[in-house]
Amino acid sequence: MKIKLNLREWAALAEVVGMLGVIISLVFLVIGINRNTAEATAVASQGFFDAVQTVEMAVASDAEWSAIVVAGRKEAAHLSEIEQFRYDAYVISMVDNWDLLQSRFDDGLMKLEILAGWDEYFSEWARRHVSPATWDRIKWQNYNLRVALKLEKAIGALQAVPE
Repeated sequence: MKIKLNLREWAALAEVVGMLGVIISLVFLVIGINRNTAEATAVASQGFFDAVQTVEMAVASDAEWSAIVVAGRKEAAHLSEIEQFRYDAYVISMVDNWDLLQSRFDDGLMKLEILAGWDEYFSEWARRHVSPATWDRIKWQNYNLRVALKLEKAIGALQAVPE
């Protein structure tokens, strides 16, 4: 059986085929965007891990700095002014990383589950390394309010973190 189509019918058929092509292209576009988003999230998470690891390895590879961090986290009174400055710089760099994570989340660039994992890590780190006196020395640097409250809760300077 031979089907004969006139020009108007061919045009309608071409329109349907074109529409299907656009729909298929949009599906592939969405798949590509989702893959790119997942990869960008993974790269960002790796970047944060690398930033934290860089700070920790810098401290661990320098015996003098390691001794300062050990003494500083115990709030040892024998830190010189320069040693106290170095300890505070270590704490500031770590809190800066936490602050950056919170900002990425606030901007919609990080999932809550990822932030929650980092919050757990940094809260534990703060309990070990940040005393109320240390926090008093560095908090003037205008950290994200949520990070400041989480840190204060972790070190016992605050009873609860408002939502």
